[in-house]
Amino acid sequence: MTNNLPNCRNALIGREDLLELTTQLLLQHESGIVTLAGPAGVGKTRLAQALAQQLSFHFTDGVWCVPLEGITDVMMVLPTIIHRLGIHIPSRQQPIDALVQFLRTRKVLLILDNLEHIITSAPDIAHLIEACQRLTILATTHIPLAVRAEQIVTVMPLDLPDASRTWDVAALQKIAAVQLFVQRVQLRNHMFVLTATNTKAVIDICTRMDGLPLALELAAACIPSLGVEMIRAHLDRVLPLPVIGFQDMPERHQSLDVAITISYELLTPLQQALFRQLSVFVGRFTLEAVLEVFTPLERTSEDTLAALMALVHQHLVSIAETPSQHHYYMLETIRSFAHRCLAAHAEITTAYEKLCDYLCRVVAHQKPPTIMHVDEGWLQRIETWHNSMIGLLVWTTSTDQWFERRTQLIVDLIPYWTVHGQLLEAQRWLDAVSKHPELPRHPPLHIDVLNGNGLVLAHRGLPDQAYQYHQQAFNLCTTYNEQEKLVYTIKRIGYILDVRGQHHEAMHMHERSLALAHQLNDDASIADAHMNVGHLLHELGNEEEAKHALERSIQVARKIGAKRILAWSWIGLGHVDRTQQHDAAAHQNYDRARLLFSELHDQRGIAWSTINLSVMTARQGQAEHALALADESLRRFQTVHDQRGTAWAYYHLSHIHMIHKCYTAASDALCQAFQHTALRDDSQVLLFCLLQQATRLMIEQTQFAQAVRFLGLADSLHSQDRTSDTSSDARETATNLIDHLRAQISKAQFTTLWHEGRRLRLDDVSQILRDIPDTTTENASVVRILTRRELDVLRAVAEGLSNQQIASHLTISTGTVRTHLNTIYDKLDVQSRTAAVHSARKLGMLT
Repeated sequence: MTNNLPNCRNALIGREDLLELTTQLLLQHESGIVTLAGPAGVGKTRLAQALAQQLSFHFTDGVWCVPLEGITDVMMVLPTIIHRLGIHIPSRQQPIDALVQFLRTRKVLLILDNLEHIITSAPDIAHLIEACQRLTILATTHIPLAVRAEQIVTVMPLDLPDASRTWDVAALQKIAAVQLFVQRVQLRNHMFVLTATNTKAVIDICTRMDGLPLALELAAACIPSLGVEMIRAHLDRVLPLPVIGFQDMPERHQSLDVAITISYELLTPLQQALFRQLSVFVGRFTLEAVLEVFTPLERTSEDTLAALMALVHQHLVSIAETPSQHHYYMLETIRSFAHRCLAAHAEITTAYEKLCDYLCRVVAHQKPPTIMHVDEGWLQRIETWHNSMIGLLVWTTSTDQWFERRTQLIVDLIPYWTVHGQLLEAQRWLDAVSKHPELPRHPPLHIDVLNGNGLVLAHRGLPDQAYQYHQQAFNLCTTYNEQEKLVYTIKRIGYILDVRGQHHEAMHMHERSLALAHQLNDDASIADAHMNVGHLLHELGNEEEAKHALERSIQVARKIGAKRILAWSWIGLGHVDRTQQHDAAAHQNYDRARLLFSELHDQRGIAWSTINLSVMTARQGQAEHALALADESLRRFQTVHDQRGTAWAYYHLSHIHMIHKCYTAASDALCQAFQHTALRDDSQVLLFCLLQQATRLMIEQTQFAQAVRFLGLADSLHSQDRTSDTSSDARETATNLIDHLRAQISKAQFTTLWHEGRRLRLDDVSQILRDIPDTTTENASVVRILTRRELDVLRAVAEGLSNQQIASHLTISTGTVRTHLNTIYDKLDVQSRTAAVHSARKLGMLT
């Protein structure tokens, strides 16, 4: 016998583990049939071909591929195998007998490709295995054969890059889906390369294609004609790819839709209907939801369950296991196909109505849109259904008949978006309904939308705009006697006034909110109000009363399980302890808050507790650790688009750099802080602190004239904004700086410089800071004394790789990695991985 193996010129990508596993199974004597099962386009045929070539020397009597595409009659399966093997049989002999007679003593690997549409041939295949002890069969199918001799290998899509992180080109090229996509594009356009400019588009395409090799190949075939950005935009509209296939490929590989259609046509009418309806779920969904939403009156839950299991069995629906329960999902390429089928069958409105009814029951809550008033169970439910809710919102924009339900869903999602820092997403949907003429006809909903806008804008660092929305909400609450919503609205107004430095006005609003919360017996609002009063009393320098208010907040929050209020109260206690020089207690309270925020997955809370921990760590002399914490908080603030937090993080970074005597880095951080402060409304309070920091920096550089000018500018800004109160700490700091500078220069010179400073602009300050001499040039030689391999290790550390991963990536031992790291630590004069990365970035080694 001879083989009939195809000549596969392109290397198999990302299937090393599957190759090893399947090879072991095929070589085990007790395994008669190994089935490669998986969704359409996942690369089962290509994997089978690679296995055949790898095992051709082991099967001494031949490896034979039998493609069964186009065979629709189960009676033709065995004759097709006979024809491929070149067997001549007497006219009266049964095909099964002829095959058994021929294969009984031969060591053969028989590859049966594309079996799903003739799965009823499974008994004949099982009989063949039982009768031929040296025969091994490798089958490819969407649907397992379900025979006793079968071992199933599930072929999953290729690994995808995490779209939420930033990738450099070198690291991205190692991800299997990207590697395949780039390779296939380059077959048609050898000039194409992966660059920093197109990485985002490539990641989006690979993700949208679910890592399915066939989908990636078809997308890659379109790139020379349409370009990467055009293909990405095309896929965002949930359209099938233009068909630019390969003429030498089977018909099922000419288009992904054709491949999925083959599976779809094998379904029963009931299974097809459920398949179409499930397309309204985007991402994960639960069995409970399927049974409740898509079990019509004419069939039972058992019918729906059986249909769902059939879709899972045929890899049209996938299972994602979690610690608590099974979740189901459809690959986006399959869901897109099903959704187009749903629209074609005119079932789409009914399906979305059922989904909307279900989601409104699951995620609705009674409180106003505040992150303080939601429990973790609610947030977890939103996590499960968030993508489906977005899909529902997108669909409902096509009709005004859904306005009220769409707006309620948006309001319900505001706390989730805020907690997870998805402020731009929240703003996008709020903008879509805020100016709609229908909104004023629903006053309670209108109030929630106004407060939602205020909440999002405040967290984005735009409190003046936020204040206008909350004031409108306040007027509506008063007009329509919405007392519960009024408690929240007053609290938000108090928060904005506090941020703007109007502490006494803010205190009045918080005390009013507390009184109203007591009238309504609203414990959550009571705890929240005590927490806000405590923070504000600390700002005003009344530490003992602040501590009492915060402890009262903690007591109520613990009683009702309000973890988020508890965490913010701990931060407030940390501020009080820090002011009273109780450093250990302050550190403990900040750390408690950080751990609780981490448990709640509250990114903004994590960022604020981390920046305060950074301040305490720096104060305790642990400058490297403080720098790492400040850098972490900065990244988190940037991720959640919190301009106020970002500005404060840069402010603290500048302070830590000054501890290091790294004045250039300190001035760069201050310039960034000024820039982000300029993007916000409440600039006066932070600007005063930034100018004091800039003054200290000038003093360190013995530039006393500039230091006096900066204080003069700070005084000018404060006098222009009499609405803002300056904290006692800031006033004391200003007095100390003035006294220090008066001792350095004459009284007349001080007065002249002070008045010059009052005429400065903020742009002048940034320019002066940029002109500080570069103090890091003396360390530039460090870059040259690191070897190329040490730099490779350092870059891998910066990407977050472990020693084992670095060793695998660089093809060296873990011991060698440790040796390189110790050498790097010595050369950079640091003692940890984090410190090495920060030092390297400061020196320009990692860009």
